[in-house]
Amino acid sequence: MNKSSSLSRTLFLLATVFAFAQTLLGQTDRGVIVGTVKEQGTGTALPGANMILEGTTLGAASDINGIYLIRAVPPGTYRLRATVIGYLPNVVSSIKVSAGDTVRLNFLLSQTTIDVPEVVVTASRRAQSFLETPASVSVVGALRLQEQNFVTVDRMLEFIPGVNLMGGQINIRGSSGFSRGAGTRVLLLVDGVPMLPGDSGDIKWDALPPNEIDHVEVVKGAASSLYGSNALGGVINVITKDPSEKPVTVLRNSAGIYDDAYYDEWQWTERTLSYNNQDVSHSRAIGNLKLRGSLGRRESTGYQQNGHYHRFSGYLKAKYNFSPTSYLTAYANYARDRHGDVIAWKSENDPYEVDPDATGDVTLSKKLQIGGTYRTLLNQKMTLQLRNAYYTNGFDNRLADDVANPFCLTHGDTIHVRAYKNDFEAQFDYEWGAKHATTFGGAATLNFIDATLYGEHDGRSFAGYVQHEWRPNPVFTATGSLRFDHNYVDTGLKEYHLNPRLGLVYRLSPRSSLRLSTGRGFRAATMAEMFTCTRAGGFTVIPNPNLGSETAWSHEVGAQFVLSNFLVNSALFWSAYDDLIEGDFVTKRSVQVIQFQNFNRARIRGAELEVNGSLWLKRINFGASYTYLDARELERRNSQTGAIEKLNEPLAYRAKHLLTGTATLNLGKFSFGADSRYVSRVQRVRVYEDDPRVAQKVTNLRAGWRRKPVEITLNAYNVFQFNYTQVERNIEPLRSYALTTALVF
Repeated sequence: MNKSSSLSRTLFLLATVFAFAQTLLGQTDRGVIVGTVKEQGTGTALPGANMILEGTTLGAASDINGIYLIRAVPPGTYRLRATVIGYLPNVVSSIKVSAGDTVRLNFLLSQTTIDVPEVVVTASRRAQSFLETPASVSVVGALRLQEQNFVTVDRMLEFIPGVNLMGGQINIRGSSGFSRGAGTRVLLLVDGVPMLPGDSGDIKWDALPPNEIDHVEVVKGAASSLYGSNALGGVINVITKDPSEKPVTVLRNSAGIYDDAYYDEWQWTERTLSYNNQDVSHSRAIGNLKLRGSLGRRESTGYQQNGHYHRFSGYLKAKYNFSPTSYLTAYANYARDRHGDVIAWKSENDPYEVDPDATGDVTLSKKLQIGGTYRTLLNQKMTLQLRNAYYTNGFDNRLADDVANPFCLTHGDTIHVRAYKNDFEAQFDYEWGAKHATTFGGAATLNFIDATLYGEHDGRSFAGYVQHEWRPNPVFTATGSLRFDHNYVDTGLKEYHLNPRLGLVYRLSPRSSLRLSTGRGFRAATMAEMFTCTRAGGFTVIPNPNLGSETAWSHEVGAQFVLSNFLVNSALFWSAYDDLIEGDFVTKRSVQVIQFQNFNRARIRGAELEVNGSLWLKRINFGASYTYLDARELERRNSQTGAIEKLNEPLAYRAKHLLTGTATLNLGKFSFGADSRYVSRVQRVRVYEDDPRVAQKVTNLRAGWRRKPVEITLNAYNVFQFNYTQVERNIEPLRSYALTTALVF
């Protein structure tokens, strides 16, 4: 029997089985669309193709044989779009579906010379063509994550245009600066669900399982009109891998060593500094239930004194199909981390050592997030999604100085922190037809903390939002949204925010578009910013229970073009911040202390250019980007007098120039690549302003060999042994090497 005959029988069997199921379920008033997606010319099956039935919320993905099946299609006439990364999309119009009918439709897609992500979901809360998103979006796939092979995801994100780290805090176009883990202006989502702790409100990168990530979508600019607080600078949506139909097991082991310090006098130990990681994952389907789980272990001596850590993580994802148009996805994510603490180096001549009094400082942290998403098709036009996530985290350490703090903690107190957060959301998507689509819903967050560092406090927030997309013709799309938020903290603080956003996209051609977006965002102060009271590392921090939210208006004009072998993405952006939250020195009772305050007005504006391309039949892939930032503090409230002072100074911890470059050569089973970034010298810092500062110049190299079931990757990080800091008196990692092996069966 030839392949064509076998495939025909498979399609017929799928359609027959589903037609029989429809009869049993009383759904004979609906039809089925079934077919294949293959490569033009070769006839090779294309798995993972996105099949979107335009004007409805129905769709499907092709399986490993390129077969797709769209079930429960109401009678009518439709347009069906097929998209796969690396292939030109194909749309078939005037598809007529009758009650109880089976429509067979096959697609042939032609390869493109450059991979362009055809569909993203984060920019507008719904599946949307990459060239039709009103905001700048960068997408990174699982293969790139594996090739770069970082222990945590944040290090990989540094090579995305406009993104850089500042002391472990993620910055998108300079939005966050540095606040030592107390809050972030970038919202982290995992499969669309918020994943920020209830106390500090920052991103816990060690809680993300890097080997379970399918791809990452980074949306730049204010998105609070859709996502609420913390999305002031952008959104990072980590989309995890779906469980597979067939059993798949992956064993992965990685081992690495750190090189000696650049200067002999900086060498602080004679032993070899190293790290190692082990991961095991398994995926399978049991009837309508699909499961995917993993366990991970990470251990390191660190490259500096007190830099050691020992981490354990567990991850489980389950997906159950109740019907052809209804399913539940549930997950659990656990992380345990025991690590040494480094607040500042011992001295400029001993940058890899800590003060003798800090030797042995250790923190033990635990994080658990459980939740789920239920999605169902209410009718041919409307889809309902219910999301719920419970996040609990805590840590214990003894970092408080053995010096009395006159404001709160007595000297030498052990710090205990426990935080509990519950997020719930209901979202409706209504497709009016080919020209109109509406998304609306509501969200609620309950937050409680119990800590020696903050005291006992609770807060809650409630929100409602609506977004409408209007597409009067195939080349123009307008998207407008509005979100209302109410925040409450048990100190009596109440806030209300109304955030609008407008986006316009004009398609110049099937592979190019112009975009414009403007919107308002906000970020509520975190519990850590409002209530932290401690003395550590020689600094005293006092609470500010009346700390209000910060707001911003953000605007962007951009263009995307696919020209032959190149994708060019450019943007001009401008953000105006009010009541910016930052820590600063204040004087209380003749003691110099730090307090988080609202410091009035700031502005960030700039330009961004990104070019990606491929040559030699995609054997060579490359990309480069440049981001220019002009970040200025315009007004500041004097912490002692309360008077408003006019300023025109650089915003602290923001770099003016960011450049990234990446290149990969694929030769059959072998691949070779390099990734580089340049971050210009930070013009201004908050604490040690007289310390010398330099630009960041980092280059990583990689090589890989893949032949099923074995994968081998060799990485060299910071190959030129460049010495630099991101924040004062904290030197960044020196050169290291890692060898990773994976077995897939």
